Amino acid sequence: MAQETTVTQNAVETYTIYPSTNKFNRPPPPSTIALHGMDLIGAPIDIHNHRFYHCPPSHLISTTTDLINKLKSSLAEALELYPPVAGTLQTNEEGEIYIAMDAENRLGTPFLVDMKDTPYAGDTEDLSPRLFMLLPPSSSTLAVKVTQIYIAMDAENRLGTPFLVDMKDTPYAGDTEDLSPRLFMLLPPSSSTLAVKVTQFSCGTIAVAASINHLVTDLRGFLDFLEVWAQLTRGETIDFTKIPEDWSHTPGRFFSGLIQKSTTPTPPPGFMVLPAPASGSSSYLLEPSEVTRWKFAKSALERLKNDFSPSHDSDLWISSGDALAALLGGVITRARENANVTRLDGRSSSESQIETFAMAADGRDRAPQGNMSDGRYFGNFNALFNAAVSRSDLLSLTCESACRVALAVRNAVNLQLSPEAIANRISFMEAPENIKRPGRIAWSADVIMTNWCRFDLQGPKLDFGWGKPFYATPGGGTIYPPGYVLLTQEKSSGDVSVIMTVEREGATGFSCGTIAVAASINHLVTDLRGFLDFLEVWAQLTRGETIDFTKIPEDWSHTPGRFFSDLIQKSIVPTPPPGFMILPAPASGSSSYLLAPSEVTRWKFTKSALERLKNDFSPSHQSDLWISSGDALAALLGGVITRARENTNVTRLEGRSSLESQIETFAMAADGRDRAPQRNMSGGRYFGNFNALFNAAISRSDLLSLTCESASHVALAVRNAVNLQLSPEAIANRILFMEAPENIKPPGRITWTADVIMTNWCRFDLQGPKLDLGWGKPFYATPGGGTIYPPGYILLTQEKSSGDVSVIMTVEREGANAVKADSLLNKYAELITLS
Repeated sequence: MAQETTVTQNAVETYTIYPSTNKFNRPPPPSTIALHGMDLIGAPIDIHNHRFYHCPPSHLISTTTDLINKLKSSLAEALELYPPVAGTLQTNEEGEIYIAMDAENRLGTPFLVDMKDTPYAGDTEDLSPRLFMLLPPSSSTLAVKVTQIYIAMDAENRLGTPFLVDMKDTPYAGDTEDLSPRLFMLLPPSSSTLAVKVTQFSCGTIAVAASINHLVTDLRGFLDFLEVWAQLTRGETIDFTKIPEDWSHTPGRFFSGLIQKSTTPTPPPGFMVLPAPASGSSSYLLEPSEVTRWKFAKSALERLKNDFSPSHDSDLWISSGDALAALLGGVITRARENANVTRLDGRSSSESQIETFAMAADGRDRAPQGNMSDGRYFGNFNALFNAAVSRSDLLSLTCESACRVALAVRNAVNLQLSPEAIANRISFMEAPENIKRPGRIAWSADVIMTNWCRFDLQGPKLDFGWGKPFYATPGGGTIYPPGYVLLTQEKSSGDVSVIMTVEREGATGFSCGTIAVAASINHLVTDLRGFLDFLEVWAQLTRGETIDFTKIPEDWSHTPGRFFSDLIQKSIVPTPPPGFMILPAPASGSSSYLLAPSEVTRWKFTKSALERLKNDFSPSHQSDLWISSGDALAALLGGVITRARENTNVTRLEGRSSLESQIETFAMAADGRDRAPQRNMSGGRYFGNFNALFNAAISRSDLLSLTCESASHVALAVRNAVNLQLSPEAIANRILFMEAPENIKPPGRITWTADVIMTNWCRFDLQGPKLDLGWGKPFYATPGGGTIYPPGYILLTQEKSSGDVSVIMTVEREGANAVKADSLLNKYAELITLS
């Protein structure tokens, strides 16, 4: 494997990867491949693919160096199997663009390695191998700089694939643009076709970001290459029937029975032939854009499709994708209209009363013989279809108008994606009168949509040998033009993520219809259950409904003992509940550790991850012991905080367990209303705090361990505390303790301490219909930003439709990076970053 190494000033290692030599004894590729009209629909931009992997176990790959070497060697082999990826784009004297694959034009693929000294915290643009969108001429095809405008694959044009390595000293915190190997939009001439950047974070998380020149292939072709690279890295035998034998960009060979060369092909909707080659992109595409990101839960998509569907007595049908296109196209149109965004060249005219959607669609599965998919065509085969939509329908906020938009999209799909329509498109793209003097075929649209939902970006085919990606993105999105929508889907949950852009002045229009209602209440007055009882009555009044007064207290006194009167024995001296004590004098303030500065992290556990967590932490099947998902989650999160504090030597301030005790204590809030013997305390009938705060004493060594066996011990200790301390009898004793005159005279002498404080709101539906103020229930709800919480605090909420649990977790500031780097936590949860 030939490579050159460069170490940049910011310690990112850059390698240039060239194809291996005749390892697979494949037929020699042509020295050039002419691009097809379907390749030239777009500009020389990158397709970005960011994948995130957990750190491989040592028995698979022992060192980071071994991992990088394995990726580089397998990438070289993949480049041998996919010669166009190693070439560059060139333009001949007549302006025709081709892939040059001779030695002179193999620039090599840039391979960057970045070792972060911070933990993973999400996707960012700096993960990309290229940070520009439009690739300059002669860029490598992959990530790897984008090539020029024809594919030269001779030795002269193999520039090599840039391979960057970045070792971060920070933990993973999500995707960022700096993870990309290229951060520009238009690739410059002579860029490599492909670029790759590998980033390792201090927590062990590995990001593999790759980008490829879109003129060389589309996403399906890119994934075919990436899957072969992963297969080679796993050391598996390659199925050569799934690699093209013919590298020419001639899709017509798959539609030969439908192409009538004797007829003059008509331009597909949205396309035109210019009298002279275009001098550049439409001006509106070059305007600065602002990006927003959205998530649609599977249940929300089902509701959207139902709301936007035609009436049941109609035989018309729309897909969820049609409904989503209608919604998002309307959002962009309304945002532009409300902000008076100027209609620049390339947009529909104001007089036309229509807006146009250009929507990408992979056409391989439409080939009549079914012989174009499964890796057998490498190039662009984007059957870009165009829907002309009524502007008045897009500007309307009614479901009826959105239904008409969705039906227009469905009609465009049916008419323009038939094999016959695609064959006509190919004829149009190949007609000599259209392609002589290249660059005359053009298209325009108000909104451009790309739907990647059919592709599994986190699937087993992208496993490098130590596990499939736990997260994948198309990059940070800051490089896309205005009026662009990109959809991806997380297959395990069915949730769809959306990147959406608009001109900067229209960005506020994305959220101009959103109303946030934030309320807070003094916790000394009531707990969350009482607060929700109030908020639900408020919503009921706002909706104009009749109030059920049996669900409002008649007795406002804070005397919970009246609901446990049969169990309270006033003749005995109550014992302090676990974790509680009586001070000789009133406390002068909170424990000092609660006042230390804290740092917040937010995490998401999917329903499937919670099920896996409970299964992993449960006792053996031979045992009759049982834990809940909540017990398992408490064990995991309590261990995370304990390990973070231990690993960063956080000082044990007053209020924490002593070092000598070898235990850590968890204080866990629990609403006790449902434990009343007569079941007469819930349903809005008690307003005040009735938090049966229970306390679990846990072995510190079990918390510091990363094994599931130790975590099971912790979860069982939590379950035991629940069983013992939340019985009606135990709660009655707690009430008696709280009301005993010798304990409350003078006030402020009852106190409690804990190392970790947990509040579980998962039983409460914070987005339910009871909180509908008359125009729909909340689409999102949170307990606030979390910046006000003390260190060692955990708050759990659940999104009922999906079953996913969100976590706010705090720790002393010096322990924050250790929380993000915790390998057991990263196995089950995704770190959430807020802009």
